[in-house]
Amino acid sequence: MFVNYQLGLDRDSPFFRTFTFGYCNGCIGYVPTEDAFSEGGYEVSGAFRHYGTLMIKPESEQLIKTTTLAMQGDLRQ
Repeated sequence: MFVNYQLGLDRDSPFFRTFTFGYCNGCIGYVPTEDAFSEGGYEVSGAFRHYGTLMIKPESEQLIKTTTLAMQGDLRQ
């Protein structure tokens, strides 16, 4: 996970502390932000070749953020 995911959760989470965990549940690789796709670089353009999986798309950032906050809201209730 790019650090901007954690920074956004720190700002928007309904909980006092929220942590982002990478390299868990059998998933490896980078989870770039939407802006990172336009910047390019290894994390977006090359790393996935070594993992044998497809990369997410730029639209994934909003889906990840929206879903995470919705799940946190459900947990908070």
